[in-house]
Amino acid sequence: MKQVFVYSNDSNTYSYGAKVIIDNLKKTLNGYNVIVTDRLDETSLNSSILISLTINNCFDAIKFLNKKSINIAFLIDAASLCVISAAKNYILRRDYFSLISLRQMLGLFLRFFLYTYKESKIFKNYDYIVLTSEVDKEYLSKKYNDYKDKIIVIPNGVEIRKFSESYPKEFTLGFLTTFSDGAFEDMRWFLDSYFPKIKKVHQDLRIIIAGRGATEKMKNYFQKIKEVEFIGEVNDLINFFDKITVMVTTVRKECGMLNKILDSFVYKKVVIGSSKNFKAFINLENGDGYLACDTVDDYINAISILKGNPALFQKLTDNAFNYVVKYHNWDKNYQVLKDIVGNIYI
Repeated sequence: MKQVFVYSNDSNTYSYGAKVIIDNLKKTLNGYNVIVTDRLDETSLNSSILISLTINNCFDAIKFLNKKSINIAFLIDAASLCVISAAKNYILRRDYFSLISLRQMLGLFLRFFLYTYKESKIFKNYDYIVLTSEVDKEYLSKKYNDYKDKIIVIPNGVEIRKFSESYPKEFTLGFLTTFSDGAFEDMRWFLDSYFPKIKKVHQDLRIIIAGRGATEKMKNYFQKIKEVEFIGEVNDLINFFDKITVMVTTVRKECGMLNKILDSFVYKKVVIGSSKNFKAFINLENGDGYLACDTVDDYINAISILKGNPALFQKLTDNAFNYVVKYHNWDKNYQVLKDIVGNIYI
């Protein structure tokens, strides 16, 4: 049986997002011997296709690439765009300057130069570059114009499941993430800067936060805000979505496709948040499938509208759900990758 190596140096502990991608690679390439590994050598790749996952793994694998075979860099998103857009957010949000944020901003700028270097080497050495959104493709095509024909866009899919729609009695905002310093910062700026102003208008508002990996410091921060309930990791997403009315996305980066937005669409929850977080959803428009909010007044108005307009609520959730069904089917989207592998092994 022909072999396909999937390289991820943390293959035993990879994130939920990476795990879903790997599981679907195995499913799509079920006619091949798909080997997920955290170690590579030149001998093992002599007659095999390599799919490296995420920028650091793609870069680390360059020294093992067999030029006689096909090498695929599954970058997922444009890492340099992620960090530079997050760094710019600190500059734009002048009211949130602190020693901590300044240190984080400088760290993001340094990572931008590091990721740019790694991207340039990856584009030069790999045969195909896989991204999950047109936003990333547009950015990297301009940045590495000589290699833009290598880029393939394969949008993430999402599992469609049956469930009974449920909403809490109180209007509740939801945040969902896998915690890191950056993910925590994505929430903290909103809770510190915007939420105090929002709750002056919407005094009955509650917030549910779910996700794994939160440190004790992060948990203690959440406990200090009386309207916030931190529920930690959930084994089934329905246990989170049943507790919220509206999903909020306040991620500072501009790149990639946010899986938590896709999940919210599937569970028929309206999503409100930063307009940059919806750029990857090119076939869904603001006001038809979500509500973009870039100022505190935008959030206040969006919540007011949703509270008083059940018909709009239904329209947004129905349109978003139908969008996911049409454009985010794993089997359909991954067919292009199966075709590439199939053409190689003819």
